Amino acid sequence: MPKYYLSLIQPVQLSSNVEYVPMPSEAQTNGNPSEKRVISFIGVGEIRVSTCLSSKIKIDEKQLFQTVEKLLRYNIFNSQNRTIEEHNIIEAINTYHKAFTNTEFPSFYRTMYSALEKAANSDKDRDSNRFDAEVSNLTGMKQDKIEKIRLFNNRLKHRSRNIPKDVRDLEEGSKNIGLLLRDLKKATDSVILEKIR
Repeated sequence: MPKYYLSLIQPVQLSSNVEYVPMPSEAQTNGNPSEKRVISFIGVGEIRVSTCLSSKIKIDEKQLFQTVEKLLRYNIFNSQNRTIEEHNIIEAINTYHKAFTNTEFPSFYRTMYSALEKAANSDKDRDSNRFDAEVSNLTGMKQDKIEKIRLFNNRLKHRSRNIPKDVRDLEEGSKNIGLLLRDLKKATDSVILEKIR
């Protein structure tokens, strides 16, 4: 059965059985013909339910072709003559693609964050506030939003730490996972597109 990535609705195979129900005897109905009778049926049935949820998407063809053109200019298919920065960007794009094969939110988040980190640090290694500032500069998103994205990723990576603040951060982030995922994807999209200019 197909899976619907990042969907709360996954296809489930349902089955049903119909059992034999004996007819009530005259003694059971006390001879009263007005009593309801049970219709008997012998057999086994099976029900399979399958559905496909779809939605319309709008594609800006001009923007799509511009992005493809940028990727082609970026030596995406020429693995011989790449700089370290080009190699890191291409690795970020591959990790971005890999993120969409995850069916669990935590796995998707960690993989997508890895793509963001690889793209933002393609030219040099940054951590903490310097990373937040670079991503904020590349995306136009507020630095505190980027910090929340980064800190939640740290909580997901180090779940077993029982420091009260870490536990609170993980619980708070889990409550806002939809917003964090949206912001993370937006930041990753923006950084990769900005880096391949």
